[in-house]
Amino acid sequence: MAEALKNYFNRAFVTPLAEVCSKHIPNFDSYSFLETVFYKDWDDLEMKQRIKHIAYSLKAQLNFSTSKNLHYITLVSEDIRINQNKKDTFEYLVLCDFIEVYGLDDIKASLNAIEKVTILATCEFAIRPFIIANPKLTFEQLYKWSKHKHESVRRLASEGCRPRLPWGMGIPALKKDPSPILPILETLKDDPSLYVRRSVANNLNDISKEHPKMVLKILNDWNNFSEERNWVVKHAARTLLKKGNPKALQLFGY
Repeated sequence: MAEALKNYFNRAFVTPLAEVCSKHIPNFDSYSFLETVFYKDWDDLEMKQRIKHIAYSLKAQLNFSTSKNLHYITLVSEDIRINQNKKDTFEYLVLCDFIEVYGLDDIKASLNAIEKVTILATCEFAIRPFIIANPKLTFEQLYKWSKHKHESVRRLASEGCRPRLPWGMGIPALKKDPSPILPILETLKDDPSLYVRRSVANNLNDISKEHPKMVLKILNDWNNFSEERNWVVKHAARTLLKKGNPKALQLFGY
């Protein structure tokens, strides 16, 4: 599986990316960029290493201020999204990784970039260092995103703050106290998009592993409102049901 995924990041992907970058980034040297990407050890890199190395190679071409660099990354992402009609892609995680690694010294500019880039490729992994670095500011933005017009941004509001996001950086503070997450999930529980509601359920399922009583109360309050919300409740309770939690079983009539 990982072997197949790493092969997304190949010359057929990187060369067109260089062409788009050269349109928007002043003095972008496509030849130098490709030389930096495909260095002698490239074939030995695993998927995550390839993503980080492409982001590093982009940074080598971006010697402006952090806010300027993020501005150009945003322009590249919007060009690809609009002109290539792409959305929720996998390979353009390289742009998200750039923000994650090189944007922490300007959190506001990074959050602005994340809002736009996440429509092309989810920034659920990229947002996590910002939650750790400045939880107050980042959660204020996540809550605003929970009301965004685009479903990919609304999903990010939930998915990015999952306490146990697979493949994602751990956030011990949210495992200990998930209360900052709850207003976001409350806002999104009846979202028109299943893509978003699934994230809400997954987030609650994560929380249930440390805080079963908290989640059971939420699920009890939410249950039997609508067919869509009932699906969220049952999907969120799957770990509790698997463990045979009596109150979870009772919630579903067992």
